[in-house]
Amino acid sequence: MTSNPYWDEIVEQLLPGQMPQDRLDIVARVYRAKLRDLQDFLLKRHHLGKVAAWAHVTEFQKRGLPHEHFLLVMKDESKVRTPDDYDKCISAELPDQKKYLELHRLVCKHMMHGPCGVLNRKCPCMIDGNCHFHYPYYFYETTQRGKSSYPIYRRRDDGQKVKIKKELWTTDGLCHII
Repeated sequence: MTSNPYWDEIVEQLLPGQMPQDRLDIVARVYRAKLRDLQDFLLKRHHLGKVAAWAHVTEFQKRGLPHEHFLLVMKDESKVRTPDDYDKCISAELPDQKKYLELHRLVCKHMMHGPCGVLNRKCPCMIDGNCHFHYPYYFYETTQRGKSSYPIYRRRDDGQKVKIKKELWTTDGLCHII
């Protein structure tokens, strides 16, 4: 979980001319309230399944904003074991724009990587001429078990193209400048 300084609950409390970084007390209070909601969502309402044990740590980014790391140990009946189990709770595909317009917009705004590679060799993710995050990822019709038991998530080639600013992104992770 990462704090967003422009959550409505924060912005509504700012006086004219103030920025979120001017009122870190408000940012911290709203973050804590949302953290408690997330804990309730995961631990009491069992959104991902029944939890046997859990731990979390709050860290602060360079900009001073809090973010959270959660470790959930699931009960046996809730453990993710098969590729179908992964597909029920994790998606590495763009959400359907017709069904989930807001989710699609948020994913495109906050979770698209690049451009890097031959399009931008000076991108901070580039190390020795390659993307540190291994983009673009390949397409896979099904979720598979990869090396060291890490999953390789399903990423089907549905031909979607996304325009972000002046760049056209395709689902293969390639960016084309318009």
